[in-house]
Amino acid sequence: MICHCFCRCQDDAPIMPSFCTKGKGILWVCVSSQIREYRARLSSCMDPVNQVVLTPTYTKRTPLIFGSPLMTSTQKPIQRGKLFLITLGHFWIDSYANIQPALLPLVILQMDLSLTLAGILASVFSLSSSLTQTVMGYLADRMRVRYFVVLGLLFSAVFICSIGLASDYWTLLVILALGGLGISAFHPQTVTMAGEISGSHRGLGVSLFVAGGTAGYALSPYWITVLVSEYSIDILPYAAIPGIVTVGLLMWLVPMAKEPHEHAPSFTIREAFQGRLRPIMLLTSTVIARSVTRLGMMAFLPIMLTSQGMTLVDGGKALTTFTFLGAIGSLVGGTLS
Repeated sequence: MICHCFCRCQDDAPIMPSFCTKGKGILWVCVSSQIREYRARLSSCMDPVNQVVLTPTYTKRTPLIFGSPLMTSTQKPIQRGKLFLITLGHFWIDSYANIQPALLPLVILQMDLSLTLAGILASVFSLSSSLTQTVMGYLADRMRVRYFVVLGLLFSAVFICSIGLASDYWTLLVILALGGLGISAFHPQTVTMAGEISGSHRGLGVSLFVAGGTAGYALSPYWITVLVSEYSIDILPYAAIPGIVTVGLLMWLVPMAKEPHEHAPSFTIREAFQGRLRPIMLLTSTVIARSVTRLGMMAFLPIMLTSQGMTLVDGGKALTTFTFLGAIGSLVGGTLS
């Protein structure tokens, strides 16, 4: 057995070995001009300068580096496989979220819709996929199993990719609303999952998760318009296959049950907003103004381009460029802030 006693000197004096008075091993002490004072501190087990408690410990023989035992790392690693799967799910669900604006010119042509009716389609889809996330998050906090991770991706894949199967305007409206609810349900639970399975690297894990969704959202207008232009809108249901396969992988490889400590404590809406109502309302108003501008631009940019003689793919390219530059702006703005 070895007795390890450590003392940190005010003047950074060197640490030298000395025989333990009990004959059980080596006592590491500080050699300096104030050795008597530090011996007194060792006896009281307190360093008054640095407020460090000096407690002798008796352990098995441990490798030493510069007079101190090797420290074992307590950091938790990222669960890469699970993080990859939920990031893949985020990629596909955000891909489906940007299909409707890209194909809106084709829907207008096939159903002979006015710009007003087309705008209502875009509004219903945006409201169901965004505004309801507060309710979905509230419900998700009270679930013992993350049902929304699977159901959200499944709903968005099946319903959004069924746009071409709608026989009339009202059916299309219901399909888009259900697809939007799937998008809304998916995000609250998967964001918390991304942090939990990232261990001690929570910031990196969530950043990778967000980057996957941004990539899907930016790329989907281009590849979906190329696919539909090359074949027809009847091919659109096949675009749901990657999302459905990802759902199966998530159910198989990622545990959906929450740990006991993850259950949210009960609280009322009034308690949640108490003392924070004014800044929340200010931020919400800013986000609403920004969202109205962005969603209006995304809904009518492809329509404007196709009305000027450009192709559906050209509109998809414009949406991809607009979304990609918006993501870069967010990164730059977040860095500067």
